[in-house]
Amino acid sequence: METTAPRIIQASLHLYRTSLVLNNAAVSLLQQGCYDDALKTMTDSLSILKLVFSRQAENAQSAEIANERYHKALARCRRTSETRPCADVTALDEDDYISMKAAVAHGNRARQFFPIRIREIPSDGASSTEATRQFGIILYNHGLMQLLAAVHATCPTKRERWLAGAIKSLQMSQQTYSRLLFDTNDQTMGGEDGQDDCCSGNDVPSLLLFTLTLNCSTHVFLAQNSQQKVQEVQEAMRTLQEQMVEDSHQSVGLFTRDMAPAA
Repeated sequence: METTAPRIIQASLHLYRTSLVLNNAAVSLLQQGCYDDALKTMTDSLSILKLVFSRQAENAQSAEIANERYHKALARCRRTSETRPCADVTALDEDDYISMKAAVAHGNRARQFFPIRIREIPSDGASSTEATRQFGIILYNHGLMQLLAAVHATCPTKRERWLAGAIKSLQMSQQTYSRLLFDTNDQTMGGEDGQDDCCSGNDVPSLLLFTLTLNCSTHVFLAQNSQQKVQEVQEAMRTLQEQMVEDSHQSVGLFTRDMAPAA
């Protein structure tokens, strides 16, 4: 007789994979300039992932919700066949650190946006660190897509709501990466005895992703005409860069003068 645990694990993996598929579909929609459809699909991705983390994956209704949203995303993607690519959006793969490093440098100097695609997880699931990083990516993409929906919105009320939502999602993403980068004694995110997945300041992938979220936050505050907030984020980026250089020689190559925030 099958035990409960394997059923729950399998259900979680199914929902988790569905969330990642929707993330990538949303990125594709964003590249085509379909801002509203991209945001709807990204919101579905995040809501499904929340079901996994809230331990509702084994609920039959959760599977129905995931399946319904998956098919809605497919329908949205089919409608984009005749749209033109969006020039200011460049998608990155989560494990393409060279392109990500270039994006971090480029993002400070130009109005360019970098949504992130997530690779398929292995059949036995993702490690705690991988899952946490991917959760941060989905939050980052959600914030980015709210920003772009707001920038292209014609309704002032929607614009303000989406900008506020963008900041919320980006802050949650930043908190996720802060835990990976700095909470090296955090037992909840690690493997057995809190050691396997512990990260520190030399966790290059999380460092790059964290910096991308800060870049995106700068764009949101610029859209809100909040110069003080822009300066605060830029100062946080400078502090982060100094900390990384101090903590690890591995970080020295990541942060050059070209990557410093614009004054």
